[in-house]
Amino acid sequence: MHDGEPDLRHHGDADAAPGLLDFAVNVQGETPPGWLVDRLAAVLPDLGRYPSAAHDARARDTVAARHGRRPDEVLLLAGSAEGFALLPALRPRLAAVLHPGFTEPEAAQRIAGWRQYQATALAALPGVAVLPGRAPYLLLRLPVGHGERVRAALRSAGIAVRRGDTFPGLGPDFVRVAVRSPAQVERLVTALSGALAEMAA
Repeated sequence: MHDGEPDLRHHGDADAAPGLLDFAVNVQGETPPGWLVDRLAAVLPDLGRYPSAAHDARARDTVAARHGRRPDEVLLLAGSAEGFALLPALRPRLAAVLHPGFTEPEAAQRIAGWRQYQATALAALPGVAVLPGRAPYLLLRLPVGHGERVRAALRSAGIAVRRGDTFPGLGPDFVRVAVRSPAQVERLVTALSGALAEMAA
């Protein structure tokens, strides 16, 4: 939990423990059905390579037939949480999440109203460029020659950022910052603004 906000990444499996009668996790059954175990076991030798286009088409055809849809309406996911993480890419202007339920949709949406807020706040700092992108983090370009000293100043203020010079094509004046809540962003903006002002002086 951060800044008084509910911990949307807390799931029932953290409340369940061996030996407890589990009412915390919303999963039916203690093990997958036998038919699914058999099918998964049969493809284990093929896990050394990516699924082919034929595999993808066969899976989508099967799902579409079961649910009375067209194959081009089927999106295969690695669990529903992946779907929730993809939703912000659709750039919804309004989103409603009903609770209590699965908290991942709200977590994904919050990370997306937060990303824009954080990008705007950081771009307003003199000398800081926020590079365009859609990743769950922001790539910043700091004033030339100040990157290493700014990172050190932020660390002294209790803030860690990802150095950019370990990525091909970037240099020491690039830093990567994760998307965080507005309250945490205010700390970053204040510390970064102070560090840049000190460098300029």
